[in-house]
Formats: sequence, C-alpha cells, structure tokens
Amino acid sequence: MKVVDCDLCNTCLQCYDIVNSAKKQEQCTELVQILKPHVCTECGQTFADQVDMQSHELLHIGENRVSLSVKNPKEMSVSELKTELKKRNLSTGGRKDILVKRLESSLWVEISTHHEL
Repeated sequence: MKVVDCDLCNTCLQCYDIVNSAKKQEQCTELVQILKPHVCTECGQTFADQVDMQSHELLHIGENRVSLSVKNPKEMSVSELKTELKKRNLSTGGRKDILVKRLESSLWVEISTHHEL
C-alpha cells in the first residue's frame, strides 16, 4: 500500500490503491477480495458468489468420485467445449467463458445425479 503524505484514513488509502489499479487495468489484491470474496479450498479460484463457488467445488468432488470422460472445461478449446455441449444437447453459442460455465453446470448436474444413486 502506498503511503500518501497527508491525513488520509486507512479507508481512503485503500480506495486510492483500488482507483490506481483500475487506471492501470490491473486488479489489486484488495479489489479481488472485495469483488470475489469466496475462495475454493481445493484450487484457490475466487468467486463473487458463494453458490458459484459451491457448484465449482462439487466439480472437484466429482473429479475424485466419478470418472468423467471430460477434462477440466477451463482447459478445453472452444471446439472441444462445443463438442461436449452438443453431446448434451445444449446450446453452443456464446463466448468461451459462457461455454465453460454451461458445461460446468451440466457436469455438476451429472455429478449430483450420480452421487444420489
């Protein structure tokens, strides 16, 4: 944290760091902690929403309990994502991040269904 030569409180100093990181188009640690406070205990990925994090963590559980024929969706190419989505009769439109979320959601349902059996 940068020390400013004036009588700013700690909150103002944190805001100063956040604004400066935004100007540089970087994410400072404080900003990431504010915007994505939920952290996966398995891999350290951060999430803005606790429900998204819990769904993500179920994928880790599924990786350990269910032998999936699919590698990690985040590591897949767009064409691989589309192939897996087509197999599940799901939409293949959208950017890669949308395709990843769509496939992760589908895998979560598959894992949950298998876990209940």
